[in-house]
Amino acid sequence: MYALLTDQTAYLISYLMVLLAGLSLVMGLEEFKKTRNSVLGYVFIGTALLCLSSVGDLFLIIIQK
Repeated sequence: MYALLTDQTAYLISYLMVLLAGLSLVMGLEEFKKTRNSVLGYVFIGTALLCLSSVGDLFLIIIQK
């Protein structure tokens, strides 16, 4: 609601994506700790990398404004 009311969506989404990437990375590492070569662990780490790459794009959009 805050982002919609203040029109600061790009800033808020970028922070949320960083938190989501951190959470996915931790979950992936926990899956690797449970079982080696876990497919789910690779999925979580891939998700974290995807989130971080999209955050980089968002920061570039913010800088250009």
